Amino acid sequence: MFTPKSYTLINKMYDPKKDIRNYRNKVREWFEKMSDKTTDSEQYNSVLDIINKYTDIIELEDKKDIPFYEEIVEVMQLLKNSNILEEKYPRHYKEVLIEEKKERLELSNKITE
Repeated sequence: MFTPKSYTLINKMYDPKKDIRNYRNKVREWFEKMSDKTTDSEQYNSVLDIINKYTDIIELEDKKDIPFYEEIVEVMQLLKNSNILEEKYPRHYKEVLIEEKKERLELSNKITE
């Protein structure tokens, strides 16, 4: 049985930055996968419009006939989880954004050299 002291220790061991980075990477991978799956930019833009139009997955339940339904639900779930982490750990979320920006800058500097 866990004691209150054990819960405190477990909470101190949890690093939300790993989860935040993980969800951001999964969303990025999803967009890359969708750009490969869609045949033209119009189709890709229609998928993005659907994601922007519906804020909740529940709203999509009766619209299963739309193209790429499963993929859209998948990314909406990833975005929802990412937003939850952003609300719970705003400081860590900002730190991850700053780290990613630094990594992109370093990469672009290496490319230009």
